[in-house]
Amino acid sequence: MVVTVEPGLYFIDMLLARLREGPHASAVDWPLVQRLRGCGGIRIEDNVVVGGNGGENLTRAAFAAAAA
Repeated sequence: MVVTVEPGLYFIDMLLARLREGPHASAVDWPLVQRLRGCGGIRIEDNVVVGGNGGENLTRAAFAAAAA
């Protein structure tokens, strides 16, 4: 089976406003958030083969081969 793993970080103004006013606001690097907000978000996609003996990340292997 091949699955795609798509973790992401998205900058949503309404949610950022709530976070800024909440108890965890001090844990956020707000200058960095401000700098990255213009990107809208960051998503990483990995294609992973899952079999009876474990898994293999095809995306990382492809990047490693391209860099060689």
